Amino acid sequence: MQHSVFNRADTANDNVGEPFDAQERQVLWLADSDPASSVPSVRAPLGRLRSFLRGPEPTYTLANPRLETLRQSAIILRTGRSLTGEELDAFDAAGFSRERLDLLRVLYMTGDARRAVVRAA
Repeated sequence: MQHSVFNRADTANDNVGEPFDAQERQVLWLADSDPASSVPSVRAPLGRLRSFLRGPEPTYTLANPRLETLRQSAIILRTGRSLTGEELDAFDAAGFSRERLDLLRVLYMTGDARRAVVRAA
């Protein structure tokens, strides 16, 4: 069975007083497979050249700004980068709690800790 952040979020939320709702879990599931280049702050410096050679990349932006903030935050954490102050402010402004951010951090840990979380789910 393949373990994605979608499955881990369902299990991990039992320990957090504020679970992700069904729509948010779908966004996390999408973010698990969206490319890092779909987040403006993560795009590679050679993105223009890549677009020129391969054509424009598809748009991955969600219509709901709150859910788009969740998607981008999940992708940033999945790439192993921490959220910047501006990204943290956007996460807070979208109405997400710090407990949810902590849960996302746990879900996207790298190395042995991430494997332990996947096995626990």
